[in-house]
Amino acid sequence: MNLTPSQKKATEVIDKNLQIIACAGSGKTQVVSERIIKILKRGDVEPKNIVAFTYTEKAAAELKHRVLKIAKEELGSIQGMAELYIGTIHAWCMHYLQEHIFGYQKYSVLNDVRLKLFIDQRNRKIGMSDLKVLVKGKEPRELRRFSETGVFLDTLSVARECELQHGQQLPKDIQDVIGKYEGELDRHAYFDFTMILTRFLSELKNNTETRKLITSDVKYLIVDEYQDVNYIQEQIIEELYELGVKLCVVGDDDQTIYQWRGSSLENILNFSKKYQDVEQVTLDDNFRSSNGVIEVAHAVIKHISNNHRLSKTMNASGHQSYEEGDLQLESFETTEAENSYIIQQIKNLRGKSFKDKADSACRGLDYSDMSILLRKWKPATELAEALKTAGIPYVVTGVAQLFEQDEVEACVNIYRFIARDISAAELKASWLKVSASLDPKLLEKAINFLEGIIPDNNEWHELFNLQEIFINFREKAGITEDRITGKDNSQLSHAEVVFFNMGMFSQVIEDFEVIHFRDDQEDKLSNFLKFLAFSAKDYYPEGWLNKSLISPNAVTITTIHQAKGLEWPVVFLPRMNRNYFPSRSRGGLSAWHIINPQLIKNYEGLKGTEEDELRLLYVALTRSKKYLFVSRAPGSGKLDKKPSDFLNYLKESHYIFKDPGYKFDDRKISPLRDSRELSDIVLNFTLLEAFYNCPYSFKYYTLYGFKEPLSPRMGYGKSIHDTLMEIHRKAMEGNPPTKDELDSILSNHVHFPYAIPQVKDQMRVKASKAVDDYFSKYSEEFDKIEYAEKNIELDLGDGIIINGRMDLIKKRDLDGVDKTYIVDFKSEYKEDRHALGVKQLLLYALGYKELTGNTADFLQIYDFATSNENNIRLSNTDLDDAAAEIVNAADKIRNNDLHESCKKKTCPCRFQKQH
Repeated sequence: MNLTPSQKKATEVIDKNLQIIACAGSGKTQVVSERIIKILKRGDVEPKNIVAFTYTEKAAAELKHRVLKIAKEELGSIQGMAELYIGTIHAWCMHYLQEHIFGYQKYSVLNDVRLKLFIDQRNRKIGMSDLKVLVKGKEPRELRRFSETGVFLDTLSVARECELQHGQQLPKDIQDVIGKYEGELDRHAYFDFTMILTRFLSELKNNTETRKLITSDVKYLIVDEYQDVNYIQEQIIEELYELGVKLCVVGDDDQTIYQWRGSSLENILNFSKKYQDVEQVTLDDNFRSSNGVIEVAHAVIKHISNNHRLSKTMNASGHQSYEEGDLQLESFETTEAENSYIIQQIKNLRGKSFKDKADSACRGLDYSDMSILLRKWKPATELAEALKTAGIPYVVTGVAQLFEQDEVEACVNIYRFIARDISAAELKASWLKVSASLDPKLLEKAINFLEGIIPDNNEWHELFNLQEIFINFREKAGITEDRITGKDNSQLSHAEVVFFNMGMFSQVIEDFEVIHFRDDQEDKLSNFLKFLAFSAKDYYPEGWLNKSLISPNAVTITTIHQAKGLEWPVVFLPRMNRNYFPSRSRGGLSAWHIINPQLIKNYEGLKGTEEDELRLLYVALTRSKKYLFVSRAPGSGKLDKKPSDFLNYLKESHYIFKDPGYKFDDRKISPLRDSRELSDIVLNFTLLEAFYNCPYSFKYYTLYGFKEPLSPRMGYGKSIHDTLMEIHRKAMEGNPPTKDELDSILSNHVHFPYAIPQVKDQMRVKASKAVDDYFSKYSEEFDKIEYAEKNIELDLGDGIIINGRMDLIKKRDLDGVDKTYIVDFKSEYKEDRHALGVKQLLLYALGYKELTGNTADFLQIYDFATSNENNIRLSNTDLDDAAAEIVNAADKIRNNDLHESCKKKTCPCRFQKQH
């Protein structure tokens, strides 16, 4: 890529702190990639000395692929690049805690849904009832369980992540609740996302060893989407800066759209004043959009106060040309007419000639080139229904629509029937509504199976497993892809869409059971049905249905927040009414009825301002490459009858105007070919193992998202792995533990979250014996350990990255010659899985070679159950064959070529075809 002067300058600023102000579509990923390579070319910098924070894992994967591609071209090698961190700040802090602070290895992170379920289950223990709601004119009251869980979390988020006004402190009752809340999470070995940051920040501020280690390892820090950094994240950045790290922040104040989550506009506006020796570079060339789109975006963003905006002007520097009619601003009498307009324009543009790059061939636009962006989710269902009626394939990324699908209603009915809330006839009818091709006799067989399930609080909780019931019902009812018939929704068949949605429901079950697995049987069923009926729709965040490996040729319906970082040739912005955009402030109970807003710095931003809404509109407009359709019609509610005031700003541009009769008939036609390319793919051995077992099982688990039942014996193998990690790491530091210390170390790592006390005791004894036997057998070899629990990463080219984690790398003296062994620990070795075990070790051997430049001599599988080792000699041919096999697997995964099946009775491929 030929860099512009400003891009080139940004890549060359290395010895100063750098602020890159990157306008929309300015090629920042390429610039950051080139800058990382320039840093590595210095010779005195190793990959592990560079850390890059991205806002999402998707952005991290894109940046990592770009860096590795340039490294191969310009450095000739990517040896050691696995230690270059690119990812979210949360993942980096979590990685540090689990790598260096023993005891945190057993912790897992609760996503938003599981966290709310955890709070609902323990609301009094965590102090939710200790907080008082203060509403003017009413008596103080406790927060209500379930319906106000979100308010409780919002309050904690404000209290823990936002900056207090100078000299202010949180009230004691809020401080006490934070202590109870985090203490309860600690007792169950859980983090929420805030705790990850606060625990790491505490280590960074107070632990001398941590400060020494960070100072030694981290020399350069890059922070992308800097405008979205909140107070606690900025504190971490400040601490790293104080340790001598050179900063590079990349962002655009015009795209600050997360102040309601705690991000502060002040960070990006005042960066050059806050930090010393700062070079500021503005990337103001937009290579994405036509001049028309850019001018309309200018017309909006210029209304931001100069005091709240960095000075810059975005220039149209790409190949997209503006033609009259590309940008339209229309008003309709009814939403039905507005929907018809959107549908007609989709049809008008499909097949119209479009160039992705200046030197690329023309192609015809297809459905996946078009997106409908929403300010709120409310219009999504109506728009989706209109597209469905018109025969236009679509994908909706919101979760509320999931529970409206026939197949998910039928899934819910399984549990309603067990509770005897519905009849057998109603359950059967709901599944036949999903597909008339299902076998009525098999459905009756499955319903008879359910009739035998009677929850009983006097029985063991583990005998009533919601996920297991779901699997068994589908198997007995013969609910296979083969038997699901209906109209195709996209390049995914109708059966695939149904299975995709059922896979999502399987994830809902797992989210619930992670928290409620040990409930008494009757209580578990009752709580699950209440969760589905009253909470699930509200608990799942927007974008929950996004799947990076599935990319159907369909129109995308999503929110503007979810669309950030994405782009389309064609963008629709419907429903531009007052109180919808800009959004009307949310009424009802909020964190501000519990915590005094005067305590919080920049609380206005948390509440949301009109300037925030303008920035959000700017982000929406700049998602478009060429075509932009803004429309409105009076809504059905009292508050959305009038047009948005923002439409007046759009009308200031001469590029967008009413043209209802223009149908693009004069535009050139090209062969249909949507813009989707083979996506970059990041795999690990767990994913590859599913593919190697059976390609269809990969589809079942990874693309559809089905989950296996939780087990009360979960955690056994990990407890031993984490114990050995501490033993090995201490040995590597020259402080090997004694046998008398083993029990104490094991106690630090034992965690069996789903087991009853009796089973816990049995597994604890078994784990203790496994650790003792291992120590007795190998303690004399501890001085030969090279790595213990080491992350690896492979770049196999063509956008394929494989990562993993090696258990142990050690040397062993064979007749005076040190040989390298890559060791994988198995809690129970099974002979029929030997081939898969070898494949896993070959992956690690490839990673070891890419990390060190050396080839291992032996692979070793160690079995805790028998204390036996199984050694396999390694050759270069083995590595070449393994790499080729992985590339083949990745290509099939990306192309959804996952139809092969093993036909084993217990494999998920039993759900592929009727037998």
